[in-house]
Amino acid sequence: MRDRLNVPRTSQVLLLTLIFAAGVFHALLPYLELAYYSNLKADDYMLAHTREGTAFWAMQKELYDEWSGRYMANFYHALGYGISDPVHNYGFLIGAVLLAQFVGWSVFFGAFFGVEQAVALGMLALLVCLQMAPGPAEAFYWYCAGAVYQIPFANFLMLAGLVVRIFRQSGRLAVQKMLAGVMVFLSCGGNEILTVATVLFLAVGVVAGRALRRRQLTLLVLLGVAVLSAGLMFRAPGNEVRMEHNEVSHNLANACMNAFVPAKMILQEFFVQAWAWAVGLVAFLWGVICVGRQGGRLLLPGAAILGLAMPGICLMSSIMLLYGMGNAAFSDRVVVMILQFLLVLWVCFCALAGMACSGLLGRCGGFSPKIRLEYTLACGAFLILIGHVHFRYRIAQQDLAEAPQWRNSHLHWDARLKRVETEDPVVAYSGVHPLYLDFGDPFRKPQSLVNGWFADYYHKNSIKVK
Repeated sequence: MRDRLNVPRTSQVLLLTLIFAAGVFHALLPYLELAYYSNLKADDYMLAHTREGTAFWAMQKELYDEWSGRYMANFYHALGYGISDPVHNYGFLIGAVLLAQFVGWSVFFGAFFGVEQAVALGMLALLVCLQMAPGPAEAFYWYCAGAVYQIPFANFLMLAGLVVRIFRQSGRLAVQKMLAGVMVFLSCGGNEILTVATVLFLAVGVVAGRALRRRQLTLLVLLGVAVLSAGLMFRAPGNEVRMEHNEVSHNLANACMNAFVPAKMILQEFFVQAWAWAVGLVAFLWGVICVGRQGGRLLLPGAAILGLAMPGICLMSSIMLLYGMGNAAFSDRVVVMILQFLLVLWVCFCALAGMACSGLLGRCGGFSPKIRLEYTLACGAFLILIGHVHFRYRIAQQDLAEAPQWRNSHLHWDARLKRVETEDPVVAYSGVHPLYLDFGDPFRKPQSLVNGWFADYYHKNSIKVK
């Protein structure tokens, strides 16, 4: 018995997959444990304070009209900050962000592999993403950013997996088409980059369907939903309110001229990482080994398109960020999402290149390796080893040693600030700075905007952190 891409489903392969998954889960444990020690940061205080006195739907309308057209991010914010006692239960919100990433990657890989392999690769992708972040605290352990970037990107991954399934016409097509429409709406509502990326992805899908002589009605409907969702995003009254004080934004010519340098830097940031080349090697070997001689005439053009799409997504993202937010746009939370886009494109590019090479070697009578999936999984195990010895893993272990002290200081703040009656209290900072939990909250600076949000959350005039 074989799955969608000619992978033998034997007991031996299942056993190796389970061992592979156990290794990845062990590598993920410190990152998952760190979620428990997370705490409110920066904008969290402002949004939690807003949610405290506002109904669920009323908060979303207020944000849409007065702050941002990111309607799904507004939904996730209203939903998440409605949790009882956010300070004590913040770990559940971070756990939801990590779970969404895992599910998104698993659904994406499920379009190509069986359930067991998809789950194992979903955990592996989450591990790689946690290690790719320049500032992981801002990208993954901050719910405000996770609701804008990580959860909507997971929706995009699910959409990509569903579109592949629809192309291959496998499974319950009616259910998949309905879910794909939902995912288009969800991914377009996260942030501006994902909105444009979703529209472009579906437009390319329509062109590819025409080249493959497939029915395009479903993709055309999905593209229509994406365009309508984009209009809902970009026409929101809150966009102008949020950007009216940023003088360098909303200048398209300036954004296009200045986008090349940051796009180049993001592309370099991706390819200087050892894990990027390790992932590419595994994907290429899988393409050569598991597909055998099934190389098609569209593999090389497909690989070329994906190769060009990598600098293209960096350039498009840079233009949109500079246009919408000005020069202060390239924060860690945004860069990580772009790196995740690059990861998807890089994996698909290397896999297609491996398939094309396998097909060419077979047609030319050259060497055609007969190595089974076990060796591909061994390459994946080598990647896990890289993850274990990677410096970020050691930092995560160090963070776990400091995390209880960091967490306890915030719980002490919370208890004291809710108890004292003075309007200008002083609290003491723990003095530790876990990389995965702390990105230098500006609320420690008196008179700062975030310090004001911090004080508002506890209904004080000001709070001094010493």
